[in-house]
Formats: sequence, C-alpha cells, structure tokens
Amino acid sequence: MPPTVRRRNADHKHQKLNWYRRATPPSAWAPYVFVRLLLYLTAGIAWVLAGLPFDVGFARGSLAGLVGLYVALWALQRRFAGGKRFGTAFGALAFGVVALAGAALTHRHDATTDPAHLLHQPGAVTHFTGTVISEVQARPNRYKAEVAVREIRVDGQWRPAAGKVLAYLDKTAAPLRYGDELLVRGAPRPVPPPANPGEFDYRAYLAIGQVYHQCFVKAGAYEVTGHGSPNPVFAASLRVRAWADGVFRQYVPDPREYAIATGLVLGIRDVLDDELRDAYASAGAMHVLAVSGAHVVIVFWIITLLLGGLKRVRFGNLLFAAVSLALLWFYAFVTGLSASVLRAVVMFSFVVVAEALGREKSTYNLVAASAFFLLGWNPHLLLDVGFQLSYVAILGIVYLQPKLYGWLEFDGYLPDKIWGMSTTCLAAQLAVLPFSLFYFHQFPLYFLLANLVVIPLSSGILYAGLALLAVSPVPYAGPAVGWLLGKTIWLLNASAFLTQKLPYALVGGFALSRLEFAALGGLLVFGLLFLQYRRPWQLGVGGSMLAVLVFLDAAAESRHQGQRRLAIYSVNGFSTCDLIEGKRHVFVADSALLANENKIRFHLLNDWWGHGVTTHTYAHFSDVDPKAQAWRHFDGYSLLVWRGKRFTFLHRPVSRQWLAALRTDYLVVQHNALRKLDGLAGHAGHLIIDSSNKYYLGKKLKAGATAAGIPCHWMAEDGAWVWEE
Repeated sequence: MPPTVRRRNADHKHQKLNWYRRATPPSAWAPYVFVRLLLYLTAGIAWVLAGLPFDVGFARGSLAGLVGLYVALWALQRRFAGGKRFGTAFGALAFGVVALAGAALTHRHDATTDPAHLLHQPGAVTHFTGTVISEVQARPNRYKAEVAVREIRVDGQWRPAAGKVLAYLDKTAAPLRYGDELLVRGAPRPVPPPANPGEFDYRAYLAIGQVYHQCFVKAGAYEVTGHGSPNPVFAASLRVRAWADGVFRQYVPDPREYAIATGLVLGIRDVLDDELRDAYASAGAMHVLAVSGAHVVIVFWIITLLLGGLKRVRFGNLLFAAVSLALLWFYAFVTGLSASVLRAVVMFSFVVVAEALGREKSTYNLVAASAFFLLGWNPHLLLDVGFQLSYVAILGIVYLQPKLYGWLEFDGYLPDKIWGMSTTCLAAQLAVLPFSLFYFHQFPLYFLLANLVVIPLSSGILYAGLALLAVSPVPYAGPAVGWLLGKTIWLLNASAFLTQKLPYALVGGFALSRLEFAALGGLLVFGLLFLQYRRPWQLGVGGSMLAVLVFLDAAAESRHQGQRRLAIYSVNGFSTCDLIEGKRHVFVADSALLANENKIRFHLLNDWWGHGVTTHTYAHFSDVDPKAQAWRHFDGYSLLVWRGKRFTFLHRPVSRQWLAALRTDYLVVQHNALRKLDGLAGHAGHLIIDSSNKYYLGKKLKAGATAAGIPCHWMAEDGAWVWEE
C-alpha cells in the first residue's frame, strides 16, 4: 500500500477514535480533582454523622462492587477512545467509592461502636483504671485531663473497657503528667446536656473528640500506679512546649502579656482571662490568639528569608522544600501538636510540596487536598468549628481577596500594603460571616480598623517570640528580647481594649436557626457567583435564599411578639425566675448572679437572644416592682400570679403550720429552705427544686416527692424548668 494511503487510513482511524473526545468536552471540574474528592468524602462523612441509616456489611459489599466496576470500566475504556465515553459513569462511580469510604471511615472512627465502650457497660462502676492521654491542664483547684479507660470494676470484678473520660482531679496529690497510669475510685458519668435552653452544648463539643464521660475525683480517691508513653512523639512535643512555656514565663512576667505570648506563639489559650477574650472578640481579633495559617505563613517567610538561597543550587527546590517542611513540623512540634497548628501546617505542607515538584498550581486543589487528608485521618473534624472556620476563611481569602484588591490601585508602598491587608481581612470576615453569626451570635463592627494594628503587631510578636526561644540561653539577649516582646504585647492589648470601648464595637443578638444559616450561606455563595459569571439562574437561586431569610425573620418576629413564657434557669448556686411577654422580659435572681455578667452571658444570654428579647429589666426577688408584675413579698417567701397560675418561691425555712396552710400550683424551693415534705401532698401541685439547693438535699426531696406522688422537677438532673403558652 502506498505511504499516502496508509497515512490517510491512519488519519481516518485517528479521527474516528477522537469522535468521543469531541462529543464529550472536558468538564470545568476536571482540574480540581481533590475538590471533587473532598465533596464526595464529605457527603459520606455527613451521612453517618447525621445519624442516617448505615450498615457496615452492606457498605463493604457495595464498596467492593463499585471498585470492581470501576476497574472493569477502566479496562473497557482502554479499547474506546481514552475513556472519554464513560466520563459520567466514572464520576458516578468515584462518588460512590469515596462517599462509601468516608462513611465507613466515620463509622470505624466512632468509639461508641466498640462493644466494650463505657456507654454499653451494664452495672454500677466503682473503680476504673486508665492512662492520661492529653496535656494536663492545671486549674485553680483541680487537674483536668483526658483519661483512656482500660478496665472498670463492677460488682467486685474487673473487666476490660474502652472510652475516654474527662477527669477533674483534686490538686492536693502529686502533679500529673501525660502518660501517667491511674487507679481511680469513682464512676465515670455521662456528660450532661446543656442545663439551660440556648446554652453552649459542652456535651456535643466533647463528643467531637470522642469523649462521652466525665468524672470529678476527690483527694485520696486516685493514685498514680505507673507511667508510660501512649505516643512518644506527642510526649516529647509536650516536653518541648513545657520548656518554651517556661521561657515565656521567665522573660514575660506580666500575666496578660504572658498569656498572649503563649497563645500566639505556642497555641496555649487556657491562661487567657475573660476580660482579655472579650476585648479581642470585640476587636474581631480572636484569630491571633491561636496559631493559624497566617502564623505558619510568617514562619515560612522567615524560613524563606534565611534559607531561600538553597533554591539556586542543584535540586535546590527539593532541598528547600525538605528543610522547610522539617522546620514547619518542628514548629508544630514546639506548639504541642495542637489541632489548630496541625491544620495550618498540614495545609501549608501541601503547598510547599506542590511548589517544589511543580505539579500543582491550583490553590483550591491544594487546600482541598489538605482537608481531604485531615478528614481521612479524623472524620469527626467535620463538626469542629475551628476546622470549619479555618477552611472557609482560606477559601474566602483565595477567592475574594484578589477581586477586592483589584477595586483600587495605590502608587505608594504603604497605602498598597494597607489596602492589601484590609482586603484580606474583609474577604475572610465575609466568608465566615454565616458561621460567626450562627456559632457566636455576634459581629465585630471595627474589625477592619482593629486589624490594621493587630496584624502588624501580632506578626512582630511572633518574630520576637521565636527569637526569644532561640536566644534565651544567651546572657543579656534573653531579657532584652523578652522586654521587647512584652512591650509589643502591651501595645496589642491596649489596641484591643481601646477598640472594645468604641460605641457598638460588638453587635450581638443574632440567633440563626440551621435553616437561616444555610439560607445566608447560599445567599453569599450564589450572590458572589452571579457577580462573577452573570448567570440568571444564579441570581434566581440567590434571590430565593433572600426570600427564605425574609420569610423566616418575619415568622420569628411574629412568634416573638406573641410569646408568653416563664423560665427558672439552672445556674449552680443561684435562684432565678425569668418572665417574658412579647419582646420584654423581667429577670429576677439573687443579687450575686445579677452582678456576674460572665455567668449571665454563658448560661442565659443566648436564650434571650433566641426569643428576640430587646427590653431587659433586672431585679432581686425582694425588689420586683409589684405594680409592674403580680409579685407579693413576705418574710421568707414570695408569691407570683402569672397567667392564672400561683407560684410560691420559698427563700428560707418555714414552719409546718405555714406548709399546712399552703395552696399553690408550683412550689419553688430555694437555698435549702425545705428539708422535709411532710404534709405537702395536696397543697402544692408541682415541686421545683432549683439550682441553689445542695445536691444531697435535692436528691432527698426528689425521692420524697416521688413517694408522695407530687410531680417534681429537680434542676440538678432535669435542667431548667420552662413553662410557656
């Protein structure tokens, strides 16, 4: 056959094979492999975390079948046009494989699936043994640490067990260390749910870390029986961090300056006081109090400044990447391998490796790859608020900052840097806005102004903090750098407190439902997409999200206007009574609680925000204006008639004759005022034992009420009591 004919036939065959390529154009998602894989993995993880039906055996069989089908299609596509014909099928199979793998990983990672877990152990536990597996936090009167249970004693017999217990141990014994093996006399108790509506759910927070039990251990009720190292790397990391913490404690003596130094450089936040936290929250600068991606960028910049010359030698990119990764992970090692540090270092490690290999230019893919890795290691991170905020902020900066930065141009170096810093802060805050309102119910108005000062100062503190650790053994250098570090932190704290004093520095009162959170997030996403691509359907979806938000807000406003509610909150050691009518409320409580803003904020404020309360009136039980409310005060007790019901609040012990003459719908016992229920049956419709009573007395009254047939609500076990129409 002449050469021209062979060439013509070959070209015809090549065109025939490429027909499938032309028929199926490449997807816009094709370059973002890890973005797609992350979405698939997240779907599988979310399925299990949401408690939807999941069968391990069926999942394993399905996973094996899908993998087999994937391999078969791959072999088949070798015969047909490079696999483009089966692009949709491959995508569907990849979704099934990765989603099922994510669901299976989540199920496997769930400690409660172990039959030996404490949640499944019958009988009353009297003793347990275990190992300290977390850093030991020294509180004023107790040690706080996680203990991995090894054995429990039930009915005089030891048996194997599993699970983690958050232990609070009396400090009068010898100091505890990571790896200590304990014998504890006591029983792990399930972590209780929130005692009040709207209160922070500590039980759900601990469950993310697979902790479902807690135990308060008195002096003499535990002993250290040995010592081991569950994780030698983590143990060494804690020793290094303890050394670094000692350096800061020595050279930065002021308590608040020391707290910022250890928080910003080492990621230790346990020593921050409430006033300091409030000031930084008002300034929108809480992100500087924990090691984050921005801190790792600064560390990498220092590494580049010192070792960037390595890139000029043969294989310099790989050598620089290896040294950079070693130093970044050493920094993570110094910080105790805390969760926020690991997130940042893992994310940046992918960036460094990709840059060294020259294989990846998509920031989205690199960020998705790091999230994919972390979720594969611990699927429960998907519920972690810090994990969510970290990645959403990074995505906001990557997507929004270049667009915002392009709005204005400055010739000067300093104005350009200020504008770049401002657009970075704005992009991050806009991205995390739904999460901030949903989780924290507040928004800092002056975050742009504050961060113009906070970011440069926090960067300087990180430089100085690392320098202090490096030169601390050098005479005169350590004290000099420590003095400079302390003064820089003083300026940072002063800027935060100054911002806090500005009017409306922190706007609170946002109480988003899950549906409102989703609608607000959808509005932001589709609004930004429309601004870039101008597709009508994007505008339609965004408009629908806005309509949902407006409807939900109107429905909530109507509900709040007509609400009538009485709540007796559970705040340990205090008595309360809260009356809500419409958007006004009167909060009656002990004077010590009225003066304690932190307790009110933690236990009660979210509930008031959730009910749209805008007008607040505080009063002591003896000070309520009887003209404003149907209160009557007597020696030792108060009466309230509300919505046709009689409430008697017993403040001090009364005589038997008084009890015999009592007629009330609800008797509220406060401050150990009632010790026996003799003759109370038929005189009180319900008994409420509030949180100001001693535990043993409440238990006794609850048992007596049950025996007498009196409906009883004991706040130590049942939480707040709420009555509403």
